[in-house]
Amino acid sequence: MLNLRHVLSNEIARILESQGLLSQIVNGRRKVSLVALDLEEFSSSRGSGAEVIADLEIPAVIESKETLEILGFRPEEAERLWNFFCKIPESHEIDFESFLFEVLTQDGIQDAGGDDDWRKCISLLGLTNAYADRLLDPIFDDVRLTGTCKFWCKEFIRGDYKTLDLLNSTLRRDLEKLRQWDFPKQQRVLRLPSRPGPIILRQQTQASFEVHLPLQQHASSTELERLTSMSCPTSSARHSRSTAPASKNPFVSMTTVLSEGSSRTLVATEAPEALRDLGYTTLWRACTLEKALEFVDKTTGQVRFSACRAYSGDFSDKLRLYWTLQQECALRYHAFYKHNQNYQKVAIIEINIPESFIAPLNTVCLWAGEQDVPNEEWAQVIYKARRGSDVGRLKELRHVTNSDLIMGTIASGTHKKYQDMASYREIKMEDVLTVDISGETKQAIQWVFNSNPVVRRLEDLLEGTVIIHERLDSM
Repeated sequence: MLNLRHVLSNEIARILESQGLLSQIVNGRRKVSLVALDLEEFSSSRGSGAEVIADLEIPAVIESKETLEILGFRPEEAERLWNFFCKIPESHEIDFESFLFEVLTQDGIQDAGGDDDWRKCISLLGLTNAYADRLLDPIFDDVRLTGTCKFWCKEFIRGDYKTLDLLNSTLRRDLEKLRQWDFPKQQRVLRLPSRPGPIILRQQTQASFEVHLPLQQHASSTELERLTSMSCPTSSARHSRSTAPASKNPFVSMTTVLSEGSSRTLVATEAPEALRDLGYTTLWRACTLEKALEFVDKTTGQVRFSACRAYSGDFSDKLRLYWTLQQECALRYHAFYKHNQNYQKVAIIEINIPESFIAPLNTVCLWAGEQDVPNEEWAQVIYKARRGSDVGRLKELRHVTNSDLIMGTIASGTHKKYQDMASYREIKMEDVLTVDISGETKQAIQWVFNSNPVVRRLEDLLEGTVIIHERLDSM
């Protein structure tokens, strides 16, 4: 049965219209101000009777041809798909979101990755040239090429659809803010991180690396930057370093009152600037806000790594959750998501882990190195994991699968590129992902907690300290 539910209820629509934030319905569509979609991030000057400057088009009805067009499908393709969906028998029990998933993953259309013809794939999926132009913007080639065409189309279109589907309930939570909003007069413009420059490699010893990592700015507007340095003499050795004792939870946290009257810490809202002096390591991950809020359960406060895990990353063919030590690396992914999504909000998750937790872990370091040819062990692990093979099948790599923590260099490109290779020896230094840090190109770094018992302990440890950055100026 078709769902003819309006995206916005009459109550929400009346409030938005009274504030000048919503237009009337025209041809199954209406315009809503970005101010209404994100009261904290966007603002617009508004005089008496003045029109709101920044707005987005939304469909009047969630399951409709107009929704397909707004998500990026060509008008003729949207009409064809809509007519097809309307004729699906009710006995098939397929909803509109599942139908979208089937359209974007259909086997009859060859996926694209690397140097393949992405425009052809996008066109065959029924999407517009404008959608292709945005997805294929060369400024984001480094991030885009870590996935395939179908992967990104599915990721962004389903994300925007889900946001539209939940838009009314989201706005209802901000009902009082909507009624009382006084519209600041200056509109904020967020700067996107710049594109990394050419690869610049420097000779280093003992697989060491250096990273300039800006710390959080909360009490001061001064940019704080500290040199973080680590080394790993051998890739299979346990990672050891001096650690400062972590003090009792230094985070400013948000609490909720449970039904029995007790309170429980849910999520941190602020972290001190001198976390490294307190014995903490900061890790980052960019994702949709929806995923970030699944990472921290809103009703229990529990941290759930399983909410964001993915198969076949760089270091394992198993479900794992990857983090980066470099804030700039997370910002690149954040910018790419923001660039390609009109409605879905994007966030960066920040976790701060006591050095006392990390130091005893069985840690493996996998660096690409800075020679003309990548480090052999790194290349072997990348080759196995990206092809979905068990890394531990090779005796010489078994220590990797038996580790608690793996830290190392990120490989660029999609799985398909590695699946087409005949040997790990075909992996080159050009296959290393880089990121621009303080004007200098660095190899991108990732951490993955590889042991399920360690992950469970870390989930308990992080409760009440996870910080979700919905706005870049909160970092």
